[in-house]
Amino acid sequence: MWEGPQSPSHTMGPNVCERSRERKRPTVTGQRKHRGTPPIGSLLGYVPRVVLSILLASTAVLAVVFSGVVRGWEATISAFAISLAVPGNALSVGQVTYFGLGTPRPRGIDITELCSAVMIVAPLLLLSALLLLMVRFKIGTIFRALSAGFLIIVLANVIRIVMIAFGWDNFGTAGFAAAHQGYGSVFALMAFTAGMIVFIRLSFGRKGKPNK
Repeated sequence: MWEGPQSPSHTMGPNVCERSRERKRPTVTGQRKHRGTPPIGSLLGYVPRVVLSILLASTAVLAVVFSGVVRGWEATISAFAISLAVPGNALSVGQVTYFGLGTPRPRGIDITELCSAVMIVAPLLLLSALLLLMVRFKIGTIFRALSAGFLIIVLANVIRIVMIAFGWDNFGTAGFAAAHQGYGSVFALMAFTAGMIVFIRLSFGRKGKPNK
């Protein structure tokens, strides 16, 4: 018996629904490809870390290679600091800090490699460069920690040189030896250790999220 034409919704409905469901189902292969391929944005966001890490590592190497120039800067800063604690004028020539100028006992301190803060700052720069390559650490956190550690180490070394000049000017050779090899060295060692601890504490104290 002829019942008339069937409605399109009655004959085509189930097939259309099944096709729409099939289109929404991602394939297993597509999911694996998506998981295995890092987003392009993440790769581009990592480029600044690599660039900054290379710059810090290069700075560390250049500071060691051209330590004479860096020690000249240290001598200039030390001369200014000594002039505030020791009578007479003070100035620097190369890596030597002269003080007590204009007094009967002018003297000079030669800032050698072992007396320079370069040997402590360079490893600090290399460690910062290494941490920058780890996305768990924020870039800003690393540079704040580096700045704090750098200032502590450099200022401590300047204070040590001032202590040597003050001891030498007031107590002669005995004062020089005591400040250079005694309490001055102990102070510098403690300050350098404190600078490294501050750097590590600030770097590892708060774990940052990867920068996007």
